Amino acid sequence: MEDASRDSFGRAYELLRRKLAEGEYRPGTRLAVDGIVTNLRAISATPVREALSRLAGEGLVESRRKDGYFAPLPTASEIIDLLGMSELYLLAAVNEAAGRSAVRPIAPEWVNLDQEPGPPKASGSENVERETRLLFRSLLLLSESRLLVSSGLATVERLGWPRRVEFDPKLSVDETAAMRTAFDAKDFKCLRHLIRAYHAVRRDAAMRLERALQSVADKRKIGGI
Repeated sequence: MEDASRDSFGRAYELLRRKLAEGEYRPGTRLAVDGIVTNLRAISATPVREALSRLAGEGLVESRRKDGYFAPLPTASEIIDLLGMSELYLLAAVNEAAGRSAVRPIAPEWVNLDQEPGPPKASGSENVERETRLLFRSLLLLSESRLLVSSGLATVERLGWPRRVEFDPKLSVDETAAMRTAFDAKDFKCLRHLIRAYHAVRRDAAMRLERALQSVADKRKIGGI
């Protein structure tokens, strides 16, 4: 019985985390337990509540006293903080790899590949966001550090919606392509420069990103999405 309960929690956690990472819950959306149970099927309310509690502890959902759980709607200052954390984690991972004589391309055995996103979207900001998330995941895995990968992935996922509302999708595509090229070539000096530049541009645009996120949240309220 205990194993079944743990398995239900694990499935609820992985499914919710994937839905959050892929942007299925818009910023500010209330994550009602009953509605989630209906959507997930075959998973009861208790493991869903436990999964939401853990996700809240990881910063992937917001817990509001008496109101329940919500998809994050970060402010400009929070976006800046998250970008700072993301930059630090990615640079630490790259520095770890640069300090080794050989970079092992295979993910460590403790990496949960179930968190890998599904098939790419047809086009647009969703596909750009997914490609950037996958690239940053690959960069974090260079560290071979369970703690760094876990913390770094959570931060990258928390920046998912800010990436979706970015001002210049073509710029994002070009930046991601340049980082991917440097990564594949193991040009760590260039990669460090590109990571810093990527995050600096978005820190400067934090207020604009906050307004864009608020617009998405307002549309959700009006349209009931």
